[in-house]
Amino acid sequence: MRVDTIKSTLPTNQWITSVLVVMGTLVVGSFRASATTPLLRETKITVPNASALGWRLDSTDNRVIVGTSWNWGCPDTGSAYVLERQKDGSWSEPIRLLPEEPASHFFGRRVAISGNTAVVGAEQDDDTFGTAYVFKRDPDLGWQQEAKLQASDRVAKDRFGLTVAISGDTIMVGASRPSGSVYEGSTYIFERDGSNWVERAKLNRGPGINHLVQEMLNDTAVIDSYNYEDRSSTFFVMHRTDLGWVEQDTLSVPGETSSSFMGFDLSAKTLIAGASFCSEIVLNGGAAHIFSENENGLWVHEAKLTPSDIYEYQYFGRRSVALSGNTALVGGYPVGGDGYAYLFRRDEQCDWTEQFKLVADDTGKWDYFGRSVAICGDALVIGASGDDDAGENAGAVYIYDPVPEPSTTFLLIGLGMVALGTCWKSGK
Repeated sequence: MRVDTIKSTLPTNQWITSVLVVMGTLVVGSFRASATTPLLRETKITVPNASALGWRLDSTDNRVIVGTSWNWGCPDTGSAYVLERQKDGSWSEPIRLLPEEPASHFFGRRVAISGNTAVVGAEQDDDTFGTAYVFKRDPDLGWQQEAKLQASDRVAKDRFGLTVAISGDTIMVGASRPSGSVYEGSTYIFERDGSNWVERAKLNRGPGINHLVQEMLNDTAVIDSYNYEDRSSTFFVMHRTDLGWVEQDTLSVPGETSSSFMGFDLSAKTLIAGASFCSEIVLNGGAAHIFSENENGLWVHEAKLTPSDIYEYQYFGRRSVALSGNTALVGGYPVGGDGYAYLFRRDEQCDWTEQFKLVADDTGKWDYFGRSVAICGDALVIGASGDDDAGENAGAVYIYDPVPEPSTTFLLIGLGMVALGTCWKSGK
């Protein structure tokens, strides 16, 4: 199912209701937001009988790739979907990506996209060796599988595809194999050579350390290293040089020791890292940290983002952070509580300010709204992997697009009448 509801909100806590008939079903909805929220159009996308749609998100240009966790009808398998923004601003039907092989375990738990190329991890594929599948969009044929990536030194229980990242013609894939009572994680680097993908390097820090790629943008990558011995977490900013990938800087989240639910994103010379267990203000309230690269090539801590209504066990920044220029989107989902996402913006003085909070009006406590987030141009994308509208735990994706504000005249007259109208002012 493509779009099953479109919802819009007026600023100043007023609601405007949109009515839409989709696939024979009449849907009426509204969306609540804070007083400073701009007028947004909410599009909800579901896939019948999917499984945890919205588990992961990534975006590029006018495309979003959506990961799942597994399919209930076929244990341990999954899917990935691409959503494409049309010229009129609407969103396409979900385009399903599937490997040529019939059974790929946990396919779709990790996804990444760059331009016309997507990579999907299947960490339990091939008897737990793991695989990463590469798809390319053909102008005539659509999305087609281009390659099947596996580690050159693969062994059983490698979980190759546990993490994936892509930028241009480079793909990084994380794998984590047992090493005694702990794990040893590595990051493999592949580069496109014509129509082939060639393994170029392996980054590893030895037994007991999970050294897994999290994000990549152009010549910069973020690799998270978790040390099982002292339970410390450090992440490395890697830079590509003529000699290969080298460590540019070593960072840690101030005051944090665990990376269990940490998320990352890169935009230009800025990095965001989620720390959902941060308890500086309240127990497990969470935080998101901003780092920026200075003129000397060092990454410095720029800001710590926390929600204005922070509370205990909110888990703000729980895996779900997104960054685009001067805009940050941070999600979270308390166990058994309503999920959310907050938008922050950076001004010319490099100060970050909370703009508004998004909470979908039709979600329940176990829908996990905020499980994943992405920014696609001026659209905000939020996953709700536990949504039940299209089946038990089928999941959903919410997309928020800005729309013109109603004119003042329309507001003065319309608020005393039925809140439906087409009188909009252009601009914002």
